[in-house]
Amino acid sequence: IGVVEAAIGRHFVNVEGKFGELDSSVFRIHSLIGHAADYGYYLLFGIIVAITVLRSVTRRMSLYFFSILALVILLFVNLVLTISRGPLLVFCVSSLVFILVAPAAKKFKINLLLILAIGVVTIASNSVWIMRLSSIITAEVMSYDQPLTEATRVGFYLQSLPVIADHPLVGVGPGQFGGWVATTLGSAIHDKYGIDTFGISSIDVFYPHLLGEVGLLGVAAYLSIFTGIVFSFRKRLLVAIYLRDQTAVFFSSMAIWVTLSIILNGMISMINETLPHMILYWALIGFADLRTRHCNEILE
Repeated sequence: IGVVEAAIGRHFVNVEGKFGELDSSVFRIHSLIGHAADYGYYLLFGIIVAITVLRSVTRRMSLYFFSILALVILLFVNLVLTISRGPLLVFCVSSLVFILVAPAAKKFKINLLLILAIGVVTIASNSVWIMRLSSIITAEVMSYDQPLTEATRVGFYLQSLPVIADHPLVGVGPGQFGGWVATTLGSAIHDKYGIDTFGISSIDVFYPHLLGEVGLLGVAAYLSIFTGIVFSFRKRLLVAIYLRDQTAVFFSSMAIWVTLSIILNGMISMINETLPHMILYWALIGFADLRTRHCNEILE
């Protein structure tokens, strides 16, 4: 459906809003999800799972292998056509980190890094992406010292800095700064620091939101959950490789990669809240835990 949208230049579901398609200067596909960025995050999960399946296929020249490869290409083409910087950036960075931490041969890692670099350069040289990136840099980065007139992610970071600087360790308290409660019901912190969300229901970037409300200690506690998952599954991955258990290799790799993407997503979005994306994430982690638990038992 995403490819058809791009081919005919129209949507099957229209959306409006601050970050909606009708506010965009370029055509961004979003299939039936209704929002290009949300669609991008679902595609991100799909690509990671599909590539991990591809890595675990034993017969490289089989019909199954080429079917999964075609699926990876289709999903990635859709991701590029969303023209959504967040999911694409997270995919590239989490891929880079995953390649570095995965227990694989050096030659294999170098080949993957070359493929990733070629892909990034190819996408970045596209005229639509150049136009979108240059407009964002001009609007958000180069004008950082100008009065804020609209909702931008850089703007949310800049508005959050004084709050975080004054309350670095434990923040100002839940519901007092970043989220729907403070925006809708009012907040003394918003009044004191002149916070303006420009009609959006929250500070629309997760880590400034979290740092402002619970401080460095709260963020450290939050991130310890996800870093614990990464380290746990990396140990399981090593055991699975030793046992040559392809199923366990697949689920351990997927869990590490998707968790890295979730950690990074918080820097540019609010995906880390209890949204459908996170329900999908915890479902994947739960299933991966069940399928690799025997590796953990061997370790113990």
